[in-house]
Amino acid sequence: MDLNYYNNSFHLFVGLKNMESLKTDIVVFTDADVTNNTEGLLHLVASLDDDTVGAVCGDVIPYGIENSTTLSEGSYRSMYGKMCEIDSCEHSCINFNGQMLAVKRIAVDKISNYGADDINIAIRCVQNGYRAVYNRKCQIYETQ
Repeated sequence: MDLNYYNNSFHLFVGLKNMESLKTDIVVFTDADVTNNTEGLLHLVASLDDDTVGAVCGDVIPYGIENSTTLSEGSYRSMYGKMCEIDSCEHSCINFNGQMLAVKRIAVDKISNYGADDINIAIRCVQNGYRAVYNRKCQIYETQ
C-alpha cells in the first residue's frame, strides 16, 4: 500500500480538500506539535488492514512541563480514550483525535466545509460504508 504523510494543520486542510488528486492508498495526518514512535505509526496504519476500517486515530498522551494543567489533561485523555475504544468496538468512534490519523483514500473521498476536520473525516468514512476506529496502541505525544 502506498502512503502519504502530512505534518501540521495546514497540510491537513490542503490534503483533505484535494483527496481526489492523491495517488496513494493511505494518507496520514498529524498536528505540528505531536511526536510518535515508529511502533505507534505502525499500529495506526495496521488498523487499516481490516477491510471494514476506513480511518483510524490514536491515543493522545499530553507531555511537557508537569503541572496541574497537564495532569488534568492526562486524566481527561485517559477517560476519553476508554470511551473512544468502546465506541470503536460497537462500530465507529466519531469523536476522532485529529492530532494523528490515517485514512484510506477510498473511504474519505472528501469532507464537508464546516466544523472540525477530524470529526468530518470520521463522519464521511461512516457515510461511505467504513468504520472509523480508535487504536489505543498508537500512542501520540502532544506538547502541552
